[in-house]
Amino acid sequence: MGLSLRIPLQPIPVPRMRVTARGGRPRAYPDPKYIKWLRDAGALFDELTPKGWSPSDALLLCEVNMFCQKPKTGKLLTPRGDLDNLVKGPMDAATGRVWVDDDQVVDLKCTKEYVPHGTDGFFLMTVSEICDV
Repeated sequence: MGLSLRIPLQPIPVPRMRVTARGGRPRAYPDPKYIKWLRDAGALFDELTPKGWSPSDALLLCEVNMFCQKPKTGKLLTPRGDLDNLVKGPMDAATGRVWVDDDQVVDLKCTKEYVPHGTDGFFLMTVSEICDV
């Protein structure tokens, strides 16, 4: 089994949980912008995954290449955001669609880079099962 998808959505770093106090008790909740991104990414996974695909329950190799829009000004050579926080979004969006749970991914390679000005951000995800020898 192998799957390769190009998801036309700008990768974003997953923000920390927000905390508020209600009735004197702290309550943690995710950033609403991330929830919207996750919903959009999930819809794109649903649309772009081949018909008849069912989430894998095998051990997996995964490669995620993230291509981010370059800001109009800035001196950074690579996109802002820690690589581990950038890859969490695509991994979360693929859960229940590409695999049953992301703890099945035992080998992960990820990269981040800019795309030319005027080009929309996207990410590529390639997944393959580990074969028993």
